[in-house]
Amino acid sequence: MQAISRKELIEKLLARKGKGATMFGFDAETEPKLLKFHRTERDAEGKKIPCPFSGIVKRISVSCVIGKNYANAVNRQTLMDNGINPKGDAALIARKLQALGLPVFTPQPRKWGNKIEGTPVIEHNGSHYVECIFREQDGHRVTFLGYFDAQGNKIDKRTLEGYLPKTKQCKENVRDYRADAMKVVRMNGEELAIM
Repeated sequence: MQAISRKELIEKLLARKGKGATMFGFDAETEPKLLKFHRTERDAEGKKIPCPFSGIVKRISVSCVIGKNYANAVNRQTLMDNGINPKGDAALIARKLQALGLPVFTPQPRKWGNKIEGTPVIEHNGSHYVECIFREQDGHRVTFLGYFDAQGNKIDKRTLEGYLPKTKQCKENVRDYRADAMKVVRMNGEELAIM
């Protein structure tokens, strides 16, 4: 496995400008935000129980697509769902949808960050993120690998549950991941260790 710097990873992603979609995978490690106190449990005196954990990391493995024009993908899928050939550029697809009386999908503007046109790279406050697109039917997914302590020992999620903030189930097909969290990247037939 070849080792590259995070800067080289971003350069590789920026070099994909205008090259379209490609499969992308990565393994990442992040520090989950733990609550200061257990969400529901109290000690014998009725006081909140402080969080005994520190140095915990969450590991995930992701498979997705990068470099895909999300709006075009949604509009093409709408045409296919209606039995229409989705061939053509964005303008032709929009005309086909309008002729059928179907809405043309336009994504909302980004709430944060600056997406570098034609690439999957997002810049925000001096950090880089990678825009990932998921299609479950194509096998794209986020696999939760577990929580680990500072010594690398796996911690049962049930042990941490009361100290983890409640999360909403994400139904979006597009998610952004911090490049700093990526440890291994799989792209263009290469597996790269990120240093």
